[in-house]
Amino acid sequence: MRLRRDDGSVLAADLVLAAAIVIVVAATASAFGTVAGAVQDDREAARNAAVIAARSGDVVRAETVARSLAPNADVIVKASPD
Repeated sequence: MRLRRDDGSVLAADLVLAAAIVIVVAATASAFGTVAGAVQDDREAARNAAVIAARSGDVVRAETVARSLAPNADVIVKASPD
């Protein structure tokens, strides 16, 4: 059996391609996780603000809590008489 100079080069190319695919999939999963986490933070801030406003009637405190939980979100709390 003779070994040629390029024996094993296909395996090396396949390993490089597999590593690149793993890196792309990991980066995509990380990006989706970051977006999902940001959405969850905004929802939790809105829920907590709504609970504070409903229980205490203090709209200013509710807005303050929502802004502290989601600093980059636009916060608007509206109270209705009923």
